[in-house]
Amino acid sequence: MKNEYTVTKALYRRWILESMLRGSRLGFFIFWCACAVAALIYAFCFGGGAMFVILALYCFYFTIPRYLVYASVQYKRLAQVSGKENWTCSISFEEDAILIAQANTTVKQDYAKIQSVSEKSDYLLVRFNNKTVMHLYKDAFTGGTWQDCKVLLEKRAGLVSGKK
Repeated sequence: MKNEYTVTKALYRRWILESMLRGSRLGFFIFWCACAVAALIYAFCFGGGAMFVILALYCFYFTIPRYLVYASVQYKRLAQVSGKENWTCSISFEEDAILIAQANTTVKQDYAKIQSVSEKSDYLLVRFNNKTVMHLYKDAFTGGTWQDCKVLLEKRAGLVSGKK
């Protein structure tokens, strides 16, 4: 069974934005939004001046724009490494491990390292215990269905109802 899809700049940005609002990053997002709002309130209600408007813009930068800039820079570097603007990510499910091939690299992930398998609207999200994630798009499976893959991953990882 395989899962193959093309990694584009839009897809990569989507991954970054999805990961931005998880765990401690969500806390920082809320913190920077609160700081920006507080600086704007102080600037306009209490006569704080231009310095607080600039501070609000700086705080706002740490919410979403910073991650979009980061995604663009990182995507350009990955495109340089692969030699292409868009590249194919091929994920094969072997007997002993998962092989992830993209650009010029192949990574082997053990089934035992899978922490959870969750279903989203158009993909499966596989989390590993080394804090990495793998996207498996439902419409990109060959040699089986996404339901078969989910059952296979949960069985080989020893997961029960998505939890170890």
